Amino acid sequence: MSERSSKHAEEHPPLMKFQVAPELKAHTSISDQLPKDYERYRVPGTIAEFISGPFGCYFTQEIRQKDWVIGWLNFDIKEKVFLHPVTAAPFIGLYCGLKGNIPCELHGSEAMLILPGDSFGFYYVPQAVMNKAYFEPFHYTGVYMSFTSEFLQKFGANNPRFTSLIEKQVKRVMEGEQVDVISLSPEAHSIIKNMRFRAEDDPHFLIFQDIKVNELLLLYFELLRASQHVPPHIQKSLGFIAEYYDTQLTIPELAEQAGLSEEVFRKEFKAATGMAPDRYLKKFRTEKAEHLLRTTDLKIGEIVAKTGFTDNAHLSRTFMEKHKMTPTAFRAQNR
Repeated sequence: MSERSSKHAEEHPPLMKFQVAPELKAHTSISDQLPKDYERYRVPGTIAEFISGPFGCYFTQEIRQKDWVIGWLNFDIKEKVFLHPVTAAPFIGLYCGLKGNIPCELHGSEAMLILPGDSFGFYYVPQAVMNKAYFEPFHYTGVYMSFTSEFLQKFGANNPRFTSLIEKQVKRVMEGEQVDVISLSPEAHSIIKNMRFRAEDDPHFLIFQDIKVNELLLLYFELLRASQHVPPHIQKSLGFIAEYYDTQLTIPELAEQAGLSEEVFRKEFKAATGMAPDRYLKKFRTEKAEHLLRTTDLKIGEIVAKTGFTDNAHLSRTFMEKHKMTPTAFRAQNR
């Protein structure tokens, strides 16, 4: 057994695989090596599978252990296509969308499910059924974590304040609901980045990955619990920010969404979130800009337009205040 393969457990939780439609199978090829053009996406210490066809290509890179699997996903789609997400056993796990929204039809569910970019949440996929995921031309990226039920039980026992929350999440997703998708915070992005770039020759490689899996789960449930303590009318204004942050939102508009006067809205918003609404909006826009700088080649002016900043200078001032560097320098340091 090679040094690389010895890092992977023979028994592990279910893997998430994607299959092409039957009519495309004769036109696709499969390899366990990433082509040179995609080497920049290689994740150390993983087992890779690369599939290419007339639609483009997609590839998975996995770290497989007895309690969990970490699967890095890339879909470089050139022509519109649907793929079938399949798993050999019932799958429950945490999906972190990094870039791109992926609409899915799950077998037995009438509602369309979305795997959103820059977000994470729990999902359940039934065993050996032909679900559908729809892809427009784009380069989508994400990472999933598959868990055994024993691992989740142990996690709950070690974090008893989240036990009922974990049980509720598992029950609801197994019933086909898409629930409690949370925006990836800067801390979540940092954890994922550290997982991806950990050197595979580190003797503590798997211990490190295990710690990070637990950290990411802990962060998800902390953010989830915090969001559930926000009153419904403030949640409505937060949802409005999440949908329209790229426009010139005003505090009176947000107060109207909450059904409150501006004065009362400011007071209740700060009590619920810990910050004033204008500060929260600026933070939200800044984090979206950070995400686009990390994951896209959009020009600064395009990022300004997509995140609601008034102009390039406004974005630059914000980054100098927070990071002591320009957006361009931030991109260079975080790619």
